Amino acid sequence: MAIRNRELCNSFSEDDLEKYGFFDGKYIKISDQIIEAIQTDVKEEIKQLPKVNQDYVDQIVHSRSLHYSKKLHGQRMLKNIRPDKVADKCKHYFNPAYQKLKEF
Repeated sequence: MAIRNRELCNSFSEDDLEKYGFFDGKYIKISDQIIEAIQTDVKEEIKQLPKVNQDYVDQIVHSRSLHYSKKLHGQRMLKNIRPDKVADKCKHYFNPAYQKLKEF
């Protein structure tokens, strides 16, 4: 996955997403990293794939519809999350609140 290769994502634990944010005193939004990964990294990765139809590669690389917008896609993404999976990665805030809701 392209976002896993991003330099900023290599300096934090993927098992502790709630601690994502501050790097060298600067706050980096994870949504900005997702946007960059989709709009740039994925396209670059696709260009490097061997044995692919070059016409399709060109269409994807030049496509404006391959993008992520929190405003456009965020609600759909939130409707499709699996709370148990999120609780495994977000242990500080999400997991305790989720466990209390499950017990309610």
